[in-house]
Amino acid sequence: MTTTHPEKVSPSIACDWAFIGMGAANCILLQQLQSNGLLTGRSIVVIDPVQKTKDDKTYCFWAEDDEPVMQGFSHVISNSWPQVIIDGEQPQSIAPKRYHRVRSIDLYRTTQELLNNIGATCLPTGVDQVTPPEGDTDGPIELQLSTGPSVWAQRVFDSRTPKFVPGKPTDVRLVQSFVGYRISLHAPTAAWRTDAIRMMDFQVTQGPKQEVQFMYVLPEGPQEGLVELTRFGEDTLTRDAAEPILEDYIASHFGACTVLEVETGNIPMSNAPMQHQTSESHPRWTAMGTRAGAVKPSTGYAFKSMTTHARDICAKLQAKPSTNQSLERRGNPRRFAFYDHLLLLILRDEPKWGKPVFQRLFSTQKTHFVLDFLDERTNLLQEASMFARLHIMPFLRALAKRTFGGMRSPALAPSASWLLVVLGFFAVQQLGSKDIAETALASLLAAGLVVIGIPHGALDAVTSVNLAGRSQLPFYAQYLSILGLTLAGWWFMPNLTLLVFLGMSAWHFGQGDTQLWGKQPRAPLQTMAWGGLVLAFLLGLHLPEANQILLPLRIHAPSLSRLIEQRDIIATVLWAAWSLMAIGMAVQRNWAGLISVLTLAAAAQMPLLLGFGTYFVFHHSVSGWLHLRQGTGLSHTKLYAKGLPFTVAAFVFMAAGVAWVVDAQDASFAVGAFFATLSALSLPHIVSSHHFLQATWAKRRA
Repeated sequence: MTTTHPEKVSPSIACDWAFIGMGAANCILLQQLQSNGLLTGRSIVVIDPVQKTKDDKTYCFWAEDDEPVMQGFSHVISNSWPQVIIDGEQPQSIAPKRYHRVRSIDLYRTTQELLNNIGATCLPTGVDQVTPPEGDTDGPIELQLSTGPSVWAQRVFDSRTPKFVPGKPTDVRLVQSFVGYRISLHAPTAAWRTDAIRMMDFQVTQGPKQEVQFMYVLPEGPQEGLVELTRFGEDTLTRDAAEPILEDYIASHFGACTVLEVETGNIPMSNAPMQHQTSESHPRWTAMGTRAGAVKPSTGYAFKSMTTHARDICAKLQAKPSTNQSLERRGNPRRFAFYDHLLLLILRDEPKWGKPVFQRLFSTQKTHFVLDFLDERTNLLQEASMFARLHIMPFLRALAKRTFGGMRSPALAPSASWLLVVLGFFAVQQLGSKDIAETALASLLAAGLVVIGIPHGALDAVTSVNLAGRSQLPFYAQYLSILGLTLAGWWFMPNLTLLVFLGMSAWHFGQGDTQLWGKQPRAPLQTMAWGGLVLAFLLGLHLPEANQILLPLRIHAPSLSRLIEQRDIIATVLWAAWSLMAIGMAVQRNWAGLISVLTLAAAAQMPLLLGFGTYFVFHHSVSGWLHLRQGTGLSHTKLYAKGLPFTVAAFVFMAAGVAWVVDAQDASFAVGAFFATLSALSLPHIVSSHHFLQATWAKRRA
C-alpha cells in the first residue's frame, strides 16, 4: 500500500474503485473482493483521515463452523467461547455455535497487508462531497477531498458515519455506549471462567434515567480479558460515570487487578433511515456498514451482516462486473425491523423496562434460541411464543406509539383541542338549540382569543429581539411599517391587499402546523397545501357570508358575485382537494394531521366566523403557543409575563379600530373593520413568526 499525501500529488487522481473509510465494513469488503479475485487488475484508492494502527474496537459474533463468516474470517478471530453466562447464572452451551471475538487491529493489519500487496493508494484525508455523474451515464464519480485534489472513481464504497435526522415522533435514535477495562488479575479466581463470556450481567447500577446498563466480560486468558460496562440510552455513558461501577464490579467478582487499557465507544441504535445519498443518486455509489443499515438497531451487532453484504457485492460483481447495477445492502425482514422498533421505543420512553424485558427474555428462553432470534433465523410461531412470555404491557404501549406515533404530544394537542370544541358545538346544538350552541361557542372563542389567540402573537418582540438578537429599533420600525401599509392597503387597494393577506395567512397556518407535524419548514407545497386548504375550504363553502364581511372593505363586488354563482363547482373542487389531503395524511400515517383534516370538514358546517374562529383559536393559536414553548424554553407563566405589554397594546389597538365605526350602527361594517384591524396586526406577526419557526427548526436539526 502506498500512502500519499493528497496535497503533494497531481490535480486529480483516477481509479477504478474508491473506498471511503477503513472501518470494519470496508476492511471486510476488501478481503472478500480479494479472495474472489475481484481486485486483480484494478486500481484502488482508500481514503481515511485516521491511520488504523491501534486496537480501538472489538467485533464479536456467534456462528457455527460451517457458516460463511467463518470461511472468510476465521484467520482474524482472536478468541472463541462455547458457553455464555447471562445475569450471573450458570453457563449455557450454545453448541454448535461459538461466540467469537475479532480484534480491530487484526482486521486492520490484514487489510493493510492486502492493500500493500496490490499497490493501492491510501490518502490520509477526508471526503467533503461525493458528486455522481449527471444522468444515467458511465462517467466517473467525483470525490472532493478535505485537502488536495479530487478523486475520480468508477465505483465508490462509502462507509462515512451517516447523520441521523428524526422525521417522526416514532423515530428513535439511541446509542449503545460502553467503557471497558482490559485487565490483568493479580491472582487466579474460579469466577474468571475462560470457557464462557458474560454476555449480559444486569447486577449493576442502572443509568440515571433508569437506562438499561449491564456488564460484558470477555476472558482472553486465565487472568486477562475485557470487562465492559454498556448502556442503552439517549445519553452517552461517560468514563466518570462508568469507572466507579467497573471498579466495584471487578473487585467484588474477580479481585484485585491492573488496568492495561481503556476502551470506549458508542454504536447507533436507530430505526430511522440514515441520511445519506448513495444508490438514490447513482447505483455505483454504495453505502457500507452503519451507513448501509448493517448495525442491528436493538443490539448493535453488525459483523455478520457486514460480511453478508460483502459476499452479496462479490456475487453481483462476478455476475455482471461492468453494469450500473446497485450494490446496496438488502434490508432486514420487515417483521424483525418491527420487533427492533418496539424495543427501541421501550428503551427510549420507558427505560425502566429495559432490564426486566432482557432478564425475562433470557430466563424464559434458551440462549441458543435468543441468538437465533437476534440472527433473524426464527419463524413466526417461535417468535409469538417468545413474546407471549415477555412483559406484555410495555410492548402494547410501544405498539400503540408506533401505530399512532403522529398523535403523540405536542403534535396532537392542537388537533385534539380543535376536534373537542367542534364536537362540543354540535353536541350542544343537538341537545339544546342552535342559538344556545352559537352563543356558547362565541363566548368560548372570545375567551380563547383573550387567553391564547392574541397572546401567542404578542410575543414577536420576545422572539425577534431577545432570542434572534435583532436590535429593537429596526424590529419595531418594520413591525409598524407593515401594520400601517396593511391599513393603507385596505383603504387604497383592497383587492390586492386581500390577496396578499390570504396568501401570507395560508403560508403562516401551514408552516406552523406542518412543522409541528415534523415536516420541513421550507417545503412550500406541503405548507401551502394545508394552509391554503384551511382558508379555501372555510371561505369557499361560505361565499355569501364571506361576501358580507368583505363588501364593507370595498372588495370588487362583481368578482365576488361571479364566485358565488359558481359556488357549487367550487364546493366540488374543494371537497376533492379535501379528500386528497385526507388520503395523503393517512398514507403518511400523520394521525394528528388526519384528525385536523376531518375536523376541518366538520367546522365547515358551522357559520363562517365560528368555524374559522375554532381553527384560529383552538388549533392555530395552540400550535403557535407550543412552538413558543419549544423555541424559547420558557414556562407558560413567563411567556404570558413577557408578552403582557404587547397583549394589552394589541387589545387597545383592536378596540380603537372597532370603536370608530360604532356610530355608524352598521354591524356588517363593524365586522369588516374588525377584520381589517385584525389583518393589520396579523401580517407583521406572520413575518416575525416565519423567521422564528425557521430558526427553531434549524436549532432542532443542528
